[in-house]
Amino acid sequence: MGILSTPAFLAEASVLREACLFAKALNLSSVSIENDNAQLISLSVSELVPPWEALAIISDIRSLASDLRLSFRWTPREGNEAAH
Repeated sequence: MGILSTPAFLAEASVLREACLFAKALNLSSVSIENDNAQLISLSVSELVPPWEALAIISDIRSLASDLRLSFRWTPREGNEAAH
């Protein structure tokens, strides 16, 4: 898959983990989280081995997702008005 763990990727992964932690703190379930980083979404929902720099963050995301019934969906950047 050739995933590069750039500082931007690690920052986006950290933000996704924080969103999962926020959902947990609010005791939410059945939450759908959208992101325009296809590689991050793919790693969050699969058993693919992430780059070692992102391993702890992705592992946290996967664990939180399974505990809370979170779902992740890729949204094209052009369709992600909230991010702009």
